[in-house]
Amino acid sequence: MDLIQPAEISGKIMTLIDQAKEEIIIVSPYNKFTYWKKLTQRIEKAKQRGVIIRWYIRKNVDNNVEQIRQIGIEPIEIENLHCKLYLNEQHAVVTSMNLHEYSDTSSIDIGYLITEEDKYKELIDFIDVYIDSYSVSESKFVETTSKESTNKKVDFIDLLVTFILESGFEKGNIKTHENRYGTVVTINEFMENFELILEPKGVYYRIDLRINYPYKIKNAIYEFLRANENELNRLIGFKIDFGRQMKRIKLDLEIFDNYEYENWDKDEFEKLQPVLTTLIDIYKSQINNAVQQCV
Repeated sequence: MDLIQPAEISGKIMTLIDQAKEEIIIVSPYNKFTYWKKLTQRIEKAKQRGVIIRWYIRKNVDNNVEQIRQIGIEPIEIENLHCKLYLNEQHAVVTSMNLHEYSDTSSIDIGYLITEEDKYKELIDFIDVYIDSYSVSESKFVETTSKESTNKKVDFIDLLVTFILESGFEKGNIKTHENRYGTVVTINEFMENFELILEPKGVYYRIDLRINYPYKIKNAIYEFLRANENELNRLIGFKIDFGRQMKRIKLDLEIFDNYEYENWDKDEFEKLQPVLTTLIDIYKSQINNAVQQCV
């Protein structure tokens, strides 16, 4: 772990972006970079390389959300976010610096470059527990919805939750919260130490499998599943995205014709249900195999 001098912090962040091959995590509560071309150009090049960028910002502040969207990234808003972290697959920068032009030119910030594997893993676990899952921890328990409801969005969620309950999951383990596009449904105990997250995104519907074991076991399970990637893709019928940093398994489904999420109803659910039926069976089988091998 090396101290970064104030004038060198932004350069370390730029290098981190340049060297990313798969994923970048940006945790920057406040952002302003209209004329900060060395930042926007590097982010654009990373996107052209196929790098996935997760950008976390503070919720409910004048935070240039549209500016981030204009470079093709949907920011993830987090209540009371204050820490600043920047990671690629290999190393990280922990700093007091936001991605704000003023910070680059005028602020006196402190930062550390993290290259040690154990310290890097600690940061990944921190993001997993305190940032990425924060909105889920603040979510509300699912309430029974009226069958006579005329709200089509509620109808879709009602059908989805009913399906989950009929699949054998307990009501107390099902939670919901809202993202920008609609309602996110989380099965907290999909299996012991595993969560399944179902959520609408900008142009697709994501099913995210989260592994909640300590890092060493989590990584072993992740690598076991990743080694069976081709077989999983064949069984499920869709291509799985293995998120290397967060050790998650993501399925991005472009199966809906209607992306007006507030109007979703039984037609959208009927497209999703057979995918979920297959996925639940396959995931349970594969997870059992992975746990037997790795725990």
